[in-house]
Amino acid sequence: MLCYRAGVLRTDVPFDAVDGEVGVDGGILWLDIEHPDAATLDRLQEELQLHPLAIQDLRLPHQRPKVDEYDGHTMVVLFAVRLTHRRRLHLSQVAIFAGPGYIVTVHRDPVPALASVRERWLANPRLMDPHPHELLLYRICAALVEAYFPLLDMFDGRIEHIEDRLFRGFDRALLQELLMLRRDLTELRRVVAPPRDVFTALARHDDPNVGGFVAPYFLDLVDLTLRLTDTIDTMRERLSTALDSHLTLQNNALNETMKRLPALTVIFTIPMIVTGIYGMNFDNMPELRWEFGYPFAFLLGAVAIGAAVWIFKRRDWL
Repeated sequence: MLCYRAGVLRTDVPFDAVDGEVGVDGGILWLDIEHPDAATLDRLQEELQLHPLAIQDLRLPHQRPKVDEYDGHTMVVLFAVRLTHRRRLHLSQVAIFAGPGYIVTVHRDPVPALASVRERWLANPRLMDPHPHELLLYRICAALVEAYFPLLDMFDGRIEHIEDRLFRGFDRALLQELLMLRRDLTELRRVVAPPRDVFTALARHDDPNVGGFVAPYFLDLVDLTLRLTDTIDTMRERLSTALDSHLTLQNNALNETMKRLPALTVIFTIPMIVTGIYGMNFDNMPELRWEFGYPFAFLLGAVAIGAAVWIFKRRDWL
């Protein structure tokens, strides 16, 4: 918990003293709660008089990015992202309450973006001047948004690897990575696109819990979310193109195989025809008692096979 007042940033404020520190002498209180239980949420509602619907949203963590304005406070829901050790996308909901004299962030998993804001503020206590309440809300939102860019850079490198491997041999593992990456990008777009409307709403001047000073800053976040959305859409198109190219290469390879099979069938059928003819047991066969009959039949089969191979080679069927 951080409490800023008159240029002094304190970290020794206990949770029990939250209601006594809120809004004193124009200060700002930042309460960051990780993995809260039901008792903590009840206590939080009691201390800050949060709306019951907002607390209900915290108990149901699978929300969409949004902004809800209540009497006395504003609730913003965003998502923090990170990659697991298996390079899978992990989304963590972050609820932000902005009220008179306080900012509360609630999340179930560790959020490095919030930790970075905290460290920067501790290193420079006047970082949030001259409007600590509004700037703190903006910096929290900006840190969550900016955390998407390194993740997209990593995704871009993985897509380039897939594209490089596409024409050098596309194995099953690479196809699985492509499909998983496309699913992660789809999930990422689901939580990146809605914040544009969230920041547009926060940029309005009629919200008493936000204020008009940071309106241009939130409009800048709107531009960032548009860039993120466009980048994600471009990556999804690249993956779709890679998948289509892979399927096209597979179909071409299958067509080439199917084209060669009839040619091979004809080639192996020719000696069967020759041996079938000379294997018949009739007394009046022309070469039945000819001493060169066997070499002639063998040579006839070889010449026929060679002619068929030559014809198929010229037609590019082999």
